[in-house]
Amino acid sequence: MKLKNFLFALLILNSCAFYAQEIPSKFRLAINRGLGYRIGKIPDNTPSENKTYIRKLKSGYSFDVEANYMIDPAWGLGIQYSNYTSKGNTILNLTDDLASFIRIPVADDISINYVGPQYITKNTTEDGRHNLIASLSFGYLNYKNDAKIGDIPLTLTANTIGYAIGIGYEYRIAHNIGIGAKFGVVGGSVSKFKMTIEGRTETISSQDQQGIERESLTRIDVMGGLRFYL
Repeated sequence: MKLKNFLFALLILNSCAFYAQEIPSKFRLAINRGLGYRIGKIPDNTPSENKTYIRKLKSGYSFDVEANYMIDPAWGLGIQYSNYTSKGNTILNLTDDLASFIRIPVADDISINYVGPQYITKNTTEDGRHNLIASLSFGYLNYKNDAKIGDIPLTLTANTIGYAIGIGYEYRIAHNIGIGAKFGVVGGSVSKFKMTIEGRTETISSQDQQGIERESLTRIDVMGGLRFYL
């Protein structure tokens, strides 16, 4: 009986594989979670203690959702949303109005959100189980930092046009479900921030003493997650 059950289960799995091959799924939903790292340059005149903290803030967690409609088995259109978060706190050396260094506690809670239309291409093996996916997207990129300097809370926000590029591998474990891994880049830069502090909002420039005029929001993501085929 055990042998018969095993053979029956094997027959069902093979049938699912042929079914997946014969009737390609039109809808694809990908949900990813992983690590992100911002690759923007730290200004050279930043004190070494501050650089260590800023490097820690460059690492965070990324979350990504893709919803696609396959117009053809090899390519499709859809929408992509991604989120990056990073938190930290430390004691930093800051410069006051008299150009003197002061030590003050700071905390950062950074969130970067991206959303935009997406184009994907797919290369699938004959049995329908293995997929290579490449994607390209242009859309809206938003930066927000709920920070605190000493006991004073402040919020920094910025908006810009961004892009997202991805390449990944997916394995279809059943007709409607798969698992996958993805390497991605989400990019963009801003030249101005809106700073809200104690009820007042003002616009500040990201330019520093070396003339670096734009703050990079670009990061690389390494993620994995579930795939749903409908």
